[in-house]
Amino acid sequence: MDRLNDTLLTLMTLLNELQLILLEEARQLRQLNVNPAVLHALAENKNHLLSALALHDEKRKELENALHTYAPYPVQSGLAEQWKQVSTLVGQTAAHSDKIKFLLELHMQKNKQLRQVFNLSALENPLYGPAGEKENSAISTFSSVSI
Repeated sequence: MDRLNDTLLTLMTLLNELQLILLEEARQLRQLNVNPAVLHALAENKNHLLSALALHDEKRKELENALHTYAPYPVQSGLAEQWKQVSTLVGQTAAHSDKIKFLLELHMQKNKQLRQVFNLSALENPLYGPAGEKENSAISTFSSVSI
């Protein structure tokens, strides 16, 4: 029972750490300019925690089978309370993850719109024409002025 108790405590610790990473990821995505290096580091940390969570959850299931007791642990009040906390943390983590998904979708839409604007602008006002420079360009007019 102690090992199962320790495993549930470890799951809660990992879920709390994951929530902190998700909160920081959401904070980063709410900024006007997203720092890709910071997002990459957060994603790496998140992947590490998700792997650890999967490992400890598998360990929990093995211990449950060995002890013939299963979540939500109706007979063991201490384990039942811990399981309730784990379940609450999982729900909160899922909600944070949904917010991040929404923020990522917003950034993807914004980037798609910017690409469309740049593509249209490049078609309508190319920087260089067939002769190597654009006619009637403010830059080419300015550069052809001699002093």
